Amino acid sequence: MQAQNQFFNELVEKGPYVYLLVSADGRLKYVSPNAKDLFGYTSDEILRMRHHSKIPVQDLRNIKKGIHEVVSSPGIIRALNYQVQQKSGFHRWYEAVIVNMLENIHTNAIVIGNREITNRIQQETTFRNAATFLLKSFEL
Repeated sequence: MQAQNQFFNELVEKGPYVYLLVSADGRLKYVSPNAKDLFGYTSDEILRMRHHSKIPVQDLRNIKKGIHEVVSSPGIIRALNYQVQQKSGFHRWYEAVIVNMLENIHTNAIVIGNREITNRIQQETTFRNAATFLLKSFEL
């Protein structure tokens, strides 16, 4: 059992996802330690900061809407993309997967798994722009 616990601790603390736990009242109560690698801020900094100052307004609305949807409909999972201004000042894209685990006695929270997707977003944008250019080039 101890080896299994150590495995899961390593996965959460050093894996490619940053996990956030949000209480039923919307308070951020946990940020996995690898947050500095992804966001540029330590877990403690994230817990203390005003999040709306680092996330664009529309993205923040989408996150709140996603959380509301999973709270209202237990069992559903929401995935969404959003931007965060990193500590360096650069904006990066992230994907959040939101799951309602409020009924779970161990988490008692909304769990949000986050991973960085900036390169994917840039590649998709480049592809869309190239496709648009080609379509316009062939118009008569």
